[in-house]
Amino acid sequence: MAARAVLYPLSHVILGGVPLHEGDNYIVCYVTADQVREVAKALELLDGQWLSDRFATLTFDAYQGTGDADDIAYTQAFLPGLRSFYLTAAQNGRAVIFTVSQ
Repeated sequence: MAARAVLYPLSHVILGGVPLHEGDNYIVCYVTADQVREVAKALELLDGQWLSDRFATLTFDAYQGTGDADDIAYTQAFLPGLRSFYLTAAQNGRAVIFTVSQ
């Protein structure tokens, strides 16, 4: 998926921060406690409309999804949980380790 660059701190929400490992099976990234606080503040401002507008700016060259309304709704469903996760980590002074299997 080719897209315009997302600026910090939103660039650190998923797969941002310091890459600790990138291999054939998984990726691990580290977001510091200070960065987590900034990410949590940035996520507070986002809503479904922002996400829809952001999707409209993306091109989907190598993306296997469609970028249609169902794709946007699927992504929007995760926004409240993601916001809550970062807010809780920020309130507790925690860093975040983000992992994803490929």
